[in-house]
Amino acid sequence: MLRESKSHILVFSPYLTSPTAHSILALVPPARCEVHTVCSIENFSSGASSVRTFRRLLASGFRLFHIDNLHAKLVIVSGVCATVGSQNMTVSGMKNLEASVAIWATEDVQELERSVQAWLEHRRPIDLNEIADIEERVEPLKRKQRFLQRDIAMADGAMQAAREERKRVDEEVKRREEVERKRHEEEKKRRAIERQRTIEQTLAKLDQLLGPGSISKSVAEEFIADSVWWPYHRSGPVRAAGYASRIEGPEGEWRILFGSNYFLVARAIRRCLSEAQSLVRALNNGQTFSKDYLIWSFESIILGAVATSDGIEYSGQ
Repeated sequence: MLRESKSHILVFSPYLTSPTAHSILALVPPARCEVHTVCSIENFSSGASSVRTFRRLLASGFRLFHIDNLHAKLVIVSGVCATVGSQNMTVSGMKNLEASVAIWATEDVQELERSVQAWLEHRRPIDLNEIADIEERVEPLKRKQRFLQRDIAMADGAMQAAREERKRVDEEVKRREEVERKRHEEEKKRRAIERQRTIEQTLAKLDQLLGPGSISKSVAEEFIADSVWWPYHRSGPVRAAGYASRIEGPEGEWRILFGSNYFLVARAIRRCLSEAQSLVRALNNGQTFSKDYLIWSFESIILGAVATSDGIEYSGQ
C-alpha cells in the first residue's frame, strides 16, 4: 500500500522499533509521511520503543510527532486507503497474534482522516535534541529494567510452573476418579453377577425342595425346633424346641396336636417354600420388599396352617 502510494501519509503507532518501523517507512519518501507515536522515558526504558529507531528515522528525514495517550494503530494514505489494526510498527508486532482491517472505500478513508484531525491539533514534534536527552536519561533505567525484566520473567516462569502443576494435579485427580469410577462399575457388575448367581442357586434349591418328594420328618422336626409357639409373650418369644418330639403322621403330612386343633407342620413348610420361591422370582425381576413385609408374609402362612381334630383346615388364621 505504501509502495504504490502517491498521496500524503499519516502513520500512528504508539511504539516504534527496528528493523520493522524503518523497513516499512523506507518504502515512502519522508517528505510525504508524518509519523505519530508516544515519546516517553517509560517506553524507551522498557524496550517498547527504540531510541536508535527514532534517531534513524529523524536522520532519514521523517517527521516524528508525540501525541499523549496515543493507543491507535493506523496508516492512512490520504483519500486512497487505510489500515486499522492492533499491531505497532515493532518487532513484536510482527510476531504477536494481531489483526488489521484494510479500508479501500474512498468515503470511509476520508471520514477516518477527518476523525484524526482533532488528534493532530495536540501533537508536538520530536527532534534529535530531545532524543539525545532521552538517551542520556534512559541508559541507567534500562539497566534497572533488565533486572526487573529478569525478575518478571522468573515470576512468569514460576506462574507457568504453578499452572502446569495445577494442571498435572487436576489430570491426576481426573485419572484417579476415572479409575475409581471403573472400579465401582466393575464392583457393581460383580455384585450383580453374584446376586444373579445367588438367586439362581436359591431357585434351584427351592425347586428341589418343592419337588415331588414329601417333607421328611427330620426336616419337620428341625423346622419346629427353630420356631417359637408364643412369639409375643411379655417376657419375650417362647421357643418351641420341645414340641419337635410331638410331631406325628401320617407320613409326609406331619402335624402337632394342640388341644383340639392340629398345627400342619408339613403344609406350613411347603407353603413357606412356595412363598420364598415367588419372592425370589420377584426379586429377580427387580422388585424389592421390606423386612416387615417378609416377616408378615411367612407369619401369615404359619399362623394359617391350622386344622380341626378332624383334619379340616381353617379358612382364616
